[in-house]
Amino acid sequence: NQAEEDLKEEEEYFIPNINIKNNVVLEDSLLFIIAEKLFFDFNQMDLSIDKHKEIIKKYPDSKYSLRSNKIVDRLLDTSTINIQNLDSLSLLRDSVWNKFNNNIISLDSSLNNSESIKEVVNMFEDIAINYNDFYSYYSLGLIYENYLYDPYLSIKYYLKSYKISDNKKFKNQIKNKMLLIENDLNKEIFFLNKKKNYLKAIDFIMVDLNLDSATAYLKLNYQDNSLKNKIETESKKLDEFITNNKDSINNFKIYISNDSLILGKINLIDSVSYEYFRYYKNQDSESDIDKIIKNNYLLSLFKDSILYNEPIDTLEIKNDNYQNKMPNINNDIAPNFNKK
Repeated sequence: NQAEEDLKEEEEYFIPNINIKNNVVLEDSLLFIIAEKLFFDFNQMDLSIDKHKEIIKKYPDSKYSLRSNKIVDRLLDTSTINIQNLDSLSLLRDSVWNKFNNNIISLDSSLNNSESIKEVVNMFEDIAINYNDFYSYYSLGLIYENYLYDPYLSIKYYLKSYKISDNKKFKNQIKNKMLLIENDLNKEIFFLNKKKNYLKAIDFIMVDLNLDSATAYLKLNYQDNSLKNKIETESKKLDEFITNNKDSINNFKIYISNDSLILGKINLIDSVSYEYFRYYKNQDSESDIDKIIKNNYLLSLFKDSILYNEPIDTLEIKNDNYQNKMPNINNDIAPNFNKK
């Protein structure tokens, strides 16, 4: 009915606030917790309303006061009796975020324990599954991205939230975030593959002076002549040097020092001229291969997702930071993972 539609439209899931650290639990938040428990755990709606009214009276400027006002209005309005479950679901999410704040974020990181985190995750999973709640799937994405640092599960839950959401604005924001993440993963793979080409070219130069194979790999890195990054520029520079000095390359002493490939040539008057090219093996090349494998694994989540069953028209890269593309979720209590 219209009341349900109005409530859905009104319901905004505020950005959680990760900046809450080592704060004492304030009385307004305690009253809010008590009001929730009276409503959910003890089915005492009247007592719950009294606690919400106490928050409104004692703490009119509190972030909980606005929320309590809405809750009281709806609980007292018999015309909304059929949509209490929607508001109750929001309260249920709030209670989980409250637990997250009080038991996890407010504690020193050294005191955090996996059981507390697991309990919060399990609670959100139960809400998400039992109520098919896209906000709870989104909350799981937030926790896995910003607290448990599991990109695979983070992307998985964001995509699930997107798939079942009926909020168009919310869906567009998640979609944009997902496309930006996918774009970043592809860009990193693109760069790491070029780095592999460059290192293969240097190996051909250093091991057996196979210049033809070296230049073949270098040309792969700038074949479109766009030169978007330093490794493309360096590849072209080294390729042109080899091409211009191919007949006299044996007159050069070739060696690697620190992060540079150095070619030194002794001139007729016994002076030495040097050419320097960047050497990218200062980082473990094995870790680069692992990154490529990991990124391709993450990209596999996108390939069969609903994102590509709909027109892709929402990608807006105002900057390269997909953290700024997070939709708001409707908890005053939830931690703010998005504002870095």
